[in-house]
Amino acid sequence: MNQKMFKLVGKKILSLFLTVFLCVCLTQVKQVTSALSLKQQNGESITAIGQLVEFVGTCGFSGIGTPPEHQNYQTDIWMVVKINGGQAIIIKQNPIAVQMYNKAGKGFAIYANSDIKQSVSSWWSVTCPQRIGGRQAQDYALPVKLNGENQCNPFRFCIADQSKYETTVDSNPQNITKAFVPSLIDVNSRPESSNYYIDVGKDAWTNVMSGFPSSGNQYPCITWLRSPINGHDNAASVHSVGDISGNFVSGPNFALRPAFWINI
Repeated sequence: MNQKMFKLVGKKILSLFLTVFLCVCLTQVKQVTSALSLKQQNGESITAIGQLVEFVGTCGFSGIGTPPEHQNYQTDIWMVVKINGGQAIIIKQNPIAVQMYNKAGKGFAIYANSDIKQSVSSWWSVTCPQRIGGRQAQDYALPVKLNGENQCNPFRFCIADQSKYETTVDSNPQNITKAFVPSLIDVNSRPESSNYYIDVGKDAWTNVMSGFPSSGNQYPCITWLRSPINGHDNAASVHSVGDISGNFVSGPNFALRPAFWINI
């Protein structure tokens, strides 16, 4: 190979290296900036729990027992139920399903093995590619760590153990969990107290849950939480007026409302 040809090949290799390097850098920037901030319905910034935002809806996913009038929504109302610094948890108003926590024969309130986790994962996999401010809705949801996902004391459950189930934003890029069912401590900051009500307050929660009447063995007004309460076979749930109690995991058909961590 002569000197001229050697220089030409060298330039091509250098050009290829710079192109690959630039693509990697742009990918990293995209990963850092992909999670955007959401605003309230009125366009103002989110500053407190109880505020409402528009986010992606069911997009035709009927789930299990989803009320027919809510099956085709492409946008939906979500409520802010927790704020931690510049991030918040929002929970969906319209249920994606009305079902048991676990089917008969699975008596433990372990979220990792639950039917409600499977339903949320299925819903997330078909979430419509609607855009918010020119970006896909999935860009707004932050990756999270579901603390306590596999925990459940088979002999005795202590209310103080709720702290083990707190959901936290996870900086690990390998963690792709985004849609989840919130735990009791995610919606009630003081589970050790005797105040078993959602933090947003009775009036705000009742207003958001209005329009979801019970019918037969279907209770779309009651929302599953992922953590156990009172016993290994009892999972926490939020009733229509915001009070929190426990129910057998293989018993009633309650609403399944996904949640996300978002930047605010």
